[in-house]
Amino acid sequence: MQQIQVGQLANQDNPIVSNVHGTDKNVSFFHWISLNSSTGILTINATRNNETAVYNITMDLSIPGPQSFGTRLFVFNITTVNDAPLFIGLENKSFNATEVFNYTFNVTDEENDIPFNLTITFMNCSVASWSTRNCDTAGSDGRDLFNISHYSFNTTSGVWNLSFTPLRNDVGSYIINFTVRDLNNSITPYNATRTQIVNFTVANINVAPYFRYVCDNERNTTENALFNCRINVTDIDEDRNITFTTNYTWFTFNTTGTNWTQIAVNSAASYNGSAVVNFTPADAQVGNWSVNVTITDTGSPTKTNSTIFWFFIDNVNDSVTLDYINNLTAYTSNNYTIYVNATDDDLLISDERVYNETLTFTSNNTNASISSSTYIANTNKTQATIFINPSLLGTGAHLVNITVRDANNFSAAERIFNITVLTNNAPVWISPLQTNITGTEDI
Repeated sequence: MQQIQVGQLANQDNPIVSNVHGTDKNVSFFHWISLNSSTGILTINATRNNETAVYNITMDLSIPGPQSFGTRLFVFNITTVNDAPLFIGLENKSFNATEVFNYTFNVTDEENDIPFNLTITFMNCSVASWSTRNCDTAGSDGRDLFNISHYSFNTTSGVWNLSFTPLRNDVGSYIINFTVRDLNNSITPYNATRTQIVNFTVANINVAPYFRYVCDNERNTTENALFNCRINVTDIDEDRNITFTTNYTWFTFNTTGTNWTQIAVNSAASYNGSAVVNFTPADAQVGNWSVNVTITDTGSPTKTNSTIFWFFIDNVNDSVTLDYINNLTAYTSNNYTIYVNATDDDLLISDERVYNETLTFTSNNTNASISSSTYIANTNKTQATIFINPSLLGTGAHLVNITVRDANNFSAAERIFNITVLTNNAPVWISPLQTNITGTEDI
């Protein structure tokens, strides 16, 4: 673009004449030539070959009113320059690994100086931690994302087409230099060249972690015995950690003592992780359990995997105990009810298919008998009700033995307590009884 400060275009039909466009074109035809009559600046912005020529431009210098200071003829020689080709549609792109990527851009040239020559250079790359590519070298194992077999270029039409499926090993960012050259040896600059650098990013499609070993040979244990097993997993595109969770709070991991843990899984660990299950089951855990283990990665979006297996915990029979029973003093005129608790941890077993504990109470005296027994929910206790009829026992001291046994008679417990029975007759007047009594004052 060239500028010159003058006056205004001369007041005539065709003040602009060129050796290319002839003498019969009006001012509006030459849209690349403009004159600001206020500033006197003439601008010639010839950007295309058909705008180059020798221009005879007549301009007039005047002030408002009829007064003119005369016209001048200016000659401008605008020479042709070979314009470099242009890329149309070439830009940074992001696409997914394991999915077909199709991409097209065009090369255009004002002078249509064909055939075009296109070169592609992979300058650098930054790949995922699991990739085996070496970005310091060229080639399919280095920084070259694709090769000539994946694209075509029409040197006449300028159409470039790419179609390929990037692999998981290709995940990363690639800096690519596209350079195109036209064919023109008559106008400078000869064989004009244009370069454009773009970034192609291959995004990862997160793959879910998977199990390799889930306590495969250790799926049963016994109450009160320390249990250990391993859960091994792999996640081929994880670079932080895997979260393990189980559906039972007692199925715990040694690193946290809870039913969840996080284990590092990354390139340093060859994308493998191992969590150690560690717990000592009690009576509440005796039974057959459907254990669900879930593993979750940190990808975007996160992916999970689950497995369910049966786990058996066998019972170890616990001994029953009986609470202390206080001695009782009773009267023949009343009946009495007392309560006594027996404890057996096997009552905590919820899976009655494995073992259904019940406690049975007996008394050695039918007049101090067991009237009922009731399990106290969510505890290891059963309460017995003892009904006592002192009048049937008779006055005196009576030793009563209360015994409790568990369901398979594995254990028993007993308590002996004393019932002292007293008569409770109505009061009577002593006979003979003096009913006439004489008294003296002050005596």
